Amino acid sequence: MTELDNLLNGIDTAGMRTADKEALLKKISGWENNVEMFCSDSRVMEKIAEAYAKAGDLKTAVARYEQVFRSETAKYSVRAIEQCFNLRVRLLAEQAELDADGLNHEELVKKLYGYIEEIAVFNARYPSLERFSLIGSAYKRAFMILRNPEDIHKAEQAYYESWQYHRRNSGGLSNMYYPFFNWAMTYALLEVAGQNLPQHKPAEADLKQALAEAEALDAQKPDFWNKTAPSMGYAYQLIKAKDAAKRKRLIEQLEDNFREAWKTEGNESNRKSHLDQFRFIICALSLKKDEKAVAAKIAAFEEVMAGIGRIR
Repeated sequence: MTELDNLLNGIDTAGMRTADKEALLKKISGWENNVEMFCSDSRVMEKIAEAYAKAGDLKTAVARYEQVFRSETAKYSVRAIEQCFNLRVRLLAEQAELDADGLNHEELVKKLYGYIEEIAVFNARYPSLERFSLIGSAYKRAFMILRNPEDIHKAEQAYYESWQYHRRNSGGLSNMYYPFFNWAMTYALLEVAGQNLPQHKPAEADLKQALAEAEALDAQKPDFWNKTAPSMGYAYQLIKAKDAAKRKRLIEQLEDNFREAWKTEGNESNRKSHLDQFRFIICALSLKKDEKAVAAKIAAFEEVMAGIGRIR
């Protein structure tokens, strides 16, 4: 599998900024055809699925993962289950974005709920921070399709459970900013949108620790996701910001943070992930868009999205 491993590593390092997507997919397909005799090996097929996913062909990636799961003698990783779940959810979200004639959004969300139920059953037996987070992300995508506030509540609960899992199991390790800000941002959106709030709420001490850790990661390790770690904290603060001066400063911080990360290791897939996060925030805030203060927050995030879209 060395050649396939090299291909996967090549996608990791080259990203998709300058790569020709069609040529890359052709290379993966050609490799798959050359090793057709080995495709009964679930380990090989899992790597092929991963390659398609990284190249942006989500539909084929899901088909390959499902081929792995159907094998009676399959030996696949837990990560394969998580990856397939995430890709299925993303495919449904993309279908909703295309909004083709005759598309039934209610049926799409019903299917998405089915995927969530499957991963939730698995997570109930073998809980993990990553799976709680995937469930939260899936509910966010469900909200983006139907704009049902209940999905934000469910996302908040999943992210809260992710944060609590981290607190119970981290043993004092770092990376607390990721589960904390996923939860804190969703909680803040419920608060600003005037939704009923759960009794738990983000602590100021945790906010400071998470932001300090994120900014330290930005300074220490030059890869895209570490360099953009502080953006989660800045977005949380922008949701909560009440005055124009603070909003302006946070808009600049978000754009500057993305600009430096883009110089280091940016690609269009990373840009889309950021923009999708801000689209969700805007949609959630739009539940109370008629209020002047909330309208100002929406305008601020729209300005951030426009700024990030211009960065090259």
